[in-house]
Amino acid sequence: MDERSLRVLEYPAIIERLAAHTSFAPGRELAEALRPQTDPEAVRRALAETGEALRLLERGGHDLLSGIRDVREALARAKLGGVLSGPELLDVAALAGAIRRARRILLNDPDAWPHLALRALRLGTYLSVEEAIGRCIGQEGQVLDEASPELARLRARMRTLHNRIRERLEAILRSAALRPALQESLITVRNGRQVVPVKQEHKGMIPGIVHDTSASGATVFVEPLAVVELNNELQETRLQEEREMERILRHLSAQVGAEAEGLETGLAVLAELDLALAKARLAQSMRAVAPKLNEEGWIHIIGGRHPLLSGRVVPVDVWLGREARILVITGPNTGGKTVTLKTIGLFGLMAQAGLYVPAEPGTELPVFSGIYADIGDEQSIQQSLSTFSSHMSNIVRILRSADERSLVLLDELGAGTDPAEGAALAMAILDFLLAVGARVVATTHYSELKAYVHSRPGMQNASVEFDPVTLAPTYRLIMGLPGRSNALEIAARLGLPEEVLERARRRLNRQDARVDDLIRNLEETRRQAEAELERARSLRQENERLQAQLRAAQEELAARRQSVLEKAREEARRVVAAARREADAILEELRRQQREGGLEQARLVRRRLERYREELEESASPPLVAAGEPLAKDAVVPGTPVFLASLQQRGTVIEPPDADGQVSVQIGSLRVRVPWEELRAPAGGDGPGRPEDPSRRGPAARPVGFGLVAEKRAHISPELHLRGMTVEEATGALDKYLDDAVLAGLSTVRIVHGKGTGTLRRAIHELLRSDPRVKGWRLAEPHAGGHGVTVVELHD
Repeated sequence: MDERSLRVLEYPAIIERLAAHTSFAPGRELAEALRPQTDPEAVRRALAETGEALRLLERGGHDLLSGIRDVREALARAKLGGVLSGPELLDVAALAGAIRRARRILLNDPDAWPHLALRALRLGTYLSVEEAIGRCIGQEGQVLDEASPELARLRARMRTLHNRIRERLEAILRSAALRPALQESLITVRNGRQVVPVKQEHKGMIPGIVHDTSASGATVFVEPLAVVELNNELQETRLQEEREMERILRHLSAQVGAEAEGLETGLAVLAELDLALAKARLAQSMRAVAPKLNEEGWIHIIGGRHPLLSGRVVPVDVWLGREARILVITGPNTGGKTVTLKTIGLFGLMAQAGLYVPAEPGTELPVFSGIYADIGDEQSIQQSLSTFSSHMSNIVRILRSADERSLVLLDELGAGTDPAEGAALAMAILDFLLAVGARVVATTHYSELKAYVHSRPGMQNASVEFDPVTLAPTYRLIMGLPGRSNALEIAARLGLPEEVLERARRRLNRQDARVDDLIRNLEETRRQAEAELERARSLRQENERLQAQLRAAQEELAARRQSVLEKAREEARRVVAAARREADAILEELRRQQREGGLEQARLVRRRLERYREELEESASPPLVAAGEPLAKDAVVPGTPVFLASLQQRGTVIEPPDADGQVSVQIGSLRVRVPWEELRAPAGGDGPGRPEDPSRRGPAARPVGFGLVAEKRAHISPELHLRGMTVEEATGALDKYLDDAVLAGLSTVRIVHGKGTGTLRRAIHELLRSDPRVKGWRLAEPHAGGHGVTVVELHD
C-alpha cells in the first residue's frame, strides 16, 4: 500500500488509537506494524477475527490478557541457561496462566470464534512451570520459605539467632552501669551486624568491635563481644540462605528454559489475540460496523463518519461503482469536500486492515489493490516545487501505478495553474483513469468539469450542501447534483458593496451564469422534493404505527375473547364434573338403600338422577354457537331466551337483573348467575324481549326433581390444616372440605394433621379408607412434611 497515501489520509492516527487499546508491548508492536492487505480472503479473515473478538468481549473477555508483560528477553536468557529473578519468574508464570486461560476459553467453544480458535491450537500447556513458580515465588517476587525444606530451616535458624542477639543487646541497654556510656538506647545495624551507639569518650566501657563512627565523631557503633559469635553465625547462615535461594531460582529458570520455545510461541499468539481485541475495542469506541466486502468494486457508504473528528459529525452517504466509476465533488470551500475524500479513503484502508468502520450497517466496500491520494499542499521547499508541480508530480506517480482495482482520491484536481489549462488537464486525467478502470473520487472548483462530468458516461457529479439562508455549509453530500461556490452570495453577506457585486455578475461568463442558475434551481427543486419526501415518510410512518396499533388491538381482543371462552368452558366443565360427582354419591347412597329396603322409591329416584346425569354429560362439551345482538337491560325479563357467549350455551332468564346487574339464567338443569351485559339474543332463535313459550321447551329445559343449583364455588385451598383439633372436630372439617374440594374440581389435596402421638392421623386415615370420594392416599415425602401430612387423590 502506498505509504505517502497512508500518511495524507491520516492512517497513522488510526493506528495510534488502535495501539492505545492493546494490553502489552508485543500486541502494541503488532498494532503499530499493521498495514492494509490487498488479498480479499486475508481481509475477510481479518474482519472475521475482529467480529469474533467483539463476541469475546461481550462474553466477558475484557481481562483475558490482564497482568501479562513482555518477557521475551527473560525467556531468551532462560534458554541460554541464565538465572531469572523472582519478579521475572512471576511474569513468566503470569504468561503461562494467560496462555492456559486463552486456550481453555477459545477451544471450549470453537464455533463461537473459529478463526481465533485456530490460532489457539498453537498454544501449549505449561501448568508445571506455572505451579512451580507459584509455589516458590511470592507476590512481591521474593523466594518463599516453602520453596525448599533447607531454605525454611535456614530462615528459622536466622530468626533464632537474630532474637538471641537482640536479647543480649537489650540487656546491655538496660544495664544501669553501662547506661552512661550509651549515646542512645537503641539497636541499629552496621555492615550487616547489630550494634549499639556508644559515646566516643566511653567506648572503653563496652568492649567490642567498632564498625562505624557518626559524622560528628561523637558516636561510635560498637558490636559488643557478647554478640560477636552470634553475629558471625547469623552472617554465615545468611550466606547459606542466599546460596539456597540462588539454587532455587536456577532450578526454576531451568524449567522455564526447557519450555521457553513453547512459551515464546504462546506469547506471539497472545500478541495476535491482543491485536484482535484491540480492534474490537476500537470498534466499540467508534460505534463502528463490519463493512460488507464485494467483488464488483462498489463503494456504498451509509452514514459514514470520519473516525478522527470529535463532536457532532455530519454523516455522509456515498455510492460509487454501479452506474459510475468516477465521482466529482464540487461546492464551497470548508464545505466538507476534503473530509469526505479522506473518509472514503480511510474507510478503505481501515477495512483492508481488518478494522470496522464508523458507519451504518449495510456499508459495502471492495478490496482495492492500491489506494492513492493526492490531498493538500505537500510541496517540498527544499526542492523548490510549486503547488501545481507538487500535485502534478504526485499525480504522475499515481497514473503509473493505478489499475482497475485501485481507488484514486484527487483533491482540487487541476488547481494551482491557469484555470483553462487546469480544467483541460483535469478532464484528461479523469478520462485516463476511466479508461484504466480505477475508482476515482475527485474534488474541484472548475465549472467546466461539472458540465463535462454530467455528459460523460461512467462519471457522476456530487456536491456538498450549502444553506442558502445562513450561507453556511451543512456538510451533507448530495449525490448526482453539482455544487456552486456561492462566492457572490458569501461576499454580499459579508458586506461587499452592491455596485462591486453587480460588476462581478456582468463579468461572469454567460455560459457559467446559466449553469449557475440551473444548479441553483435544481438545488431548490431538490430541497422541496426532500421536504415533500420527508412529509410523505412521516405520514407513512404514522400510518404504519396506527396500523400496528390496530393489529395489536385486534390480536389482543381475539386473544382475550379466546381466553374468556376457554375459562368459561373450563368453569362449565368443573361445575358439571362437581355435579356429576355429587350425583354419583347420591346414587351410591340409593344403592345402599336398595340393599336395605325401599326398593321401589329408590328405583324412581335413581332413574331421575341418571336422566339428570345424562343431561349433564350432554352439556359438558357444548358446541360453539353463533351469538346474536346484545340485549338491552329492560329486555332481560323472566322467560327471555338468551345466549351466554362465555359458556357457549342457550338458556332462559328466570330472574331479572338485581341491584348489581346479576341475572339468574336456567341452562338445562343448571342455574347460573351472570352479568346482564354477557347476555345475547340467540342467533336464529327468539328475539329479545319475547318470553319463551313453555310448550316449546325441550326435555332438557324441564326441571329435574331435586332442583339442583350449580353455583360457582369460592376458591378452595389445596391444603387443609387440622393440627390442634380433636378427632371429632377434625373429621367433621375434613368431610366438609372433601365436599368443597370435589365440587371445586381439585384432583389432589394435602391434609396437614401433624405428627404428635399419631391418634389424629389414624382417625383421618380410617375416614379416608371408606370415603367414596377418595381415590387413594399416601403420606407426604420427607421433604414435604413426611408423617405430618397426608396427600389425598380424589375421584374425577
